[in-house]
Amino acid sequence: MQSTETIQSFYEQASETEQHLLTSFVQGLKDKRQGLYTTYINAAFQFDISFPEDTCRVEMPVTPLTVNSFGMPHGGILATLIDNAMGFLVNKELRPVGKGAVTTNLTIHYTKATTDAHVYSIASYLHKGRQTLVLEGSVYDTQGTRIAYATGSFFVIDLPTPQ
Repeated sequence: MQSTETIQSFYEQASETEQHLLTSFVQGLKDKRQGLYTTYINAAFQFDISFPEDTCRVEMPVTPLTVNSFGMPHGGILATLIDNAMGFLVNKELRPVGKGAVTTNLTIHYTKATTDAHVYSIASYLHKGRQTLVLEGSVYDTQGTRIAYATGSFFVIDLPTPQ
């Protein structure tokens, strides 16, 4: 099989960092297959999701996959982290009633850089309407220093029927 040979050849010639990334990615795929993650993006970034009180906390390791050319978490990855924390929170409440929510707007501000090995986001509600929801969230380094904050708007939808 061509793809198996391609992957094997790549792995044999890969740097230690590339081997670690590939191994982590494959483990994420296995974890998704076992139901530990709901999406491939959650698996690729190894999101650890919890719901303390009325918030959502999502932690992720900072890996070579998630950093920019300066070795710091990429801004787009931090935006993905914070958007997912908000989305997990709204959909936790909506899915049981056959609804979901999609992001309509995300405004993010980056306030500090970090080189920590992990970052986490905490999201909470600012407004709960029938059709629109507004949340706020922040991203923190391991010392609890806020490195980004955002507001996000979400639109409530009916869940698509499985086909």
